[in-house]
Amino acid sequence: MVFSGVLLQTATSPDLRNLWLWVHLVTGFVWFFGYGVHIALPRPSPAGPYGLPC
Repeated sequence: MVFSGVLLQTATSPDLRNLWLWVHLVTGFVWFFGYGVHIALPRPSPAGPYGLPC
C-alpha cells in the first residue's frame, strides 16, 4: 500500500493515476480484511495442549 500510495501521488497521466488508485484500493481492502481475520482468530493458550505449563 505504501508503494501504490506514493505512485498514486506522483503519477502524471490520468490513466496511470486511475491504475494506481485501483491498486491502492484493492490492496487496502485486502489488508483491512486480512487484519480483521487475524484479530478474529483464536489465540493459543499459554498452557500446553493438556492444560499443563509448557
